[in-house]
Amino acid sequence: MTAAQRKYVMTFDPSRLPPHFLTPPDQRGLDPASGEIEQIKQRALRRAEQLSNVYLDEADSADDQSSMELAQKLAAQSIMRLAGVRNIASASALS
Repeated sequence: MTAAQRKYVMTFDPSRLPPHFLTPPDQRGLDPASGEIEQIKQRALRRAEQLSNVYLDEADSADDQSSMELAQKLAAQSIMRLAGVRNIASASALS
């Protein structure tokens, strides 16, 4: 990890994340028939979208080239994960 990447990682401010990113998940069991699984899928999709947007915003406001490149790399990875989550959600909706 380069010095710029360490700086970026260390200066990434968690307070910029939406509040629900900072809330711990609940620990109770799930009843598949209750519709909670659908809510969880939707929440996972929303969070994946928000995380992608956070990385894109970081890339837009980067102070230097290396910080921008790192944020773009993280955004690309996040977008790929988002695509995977969408595929899983759509596949499970069909079954």
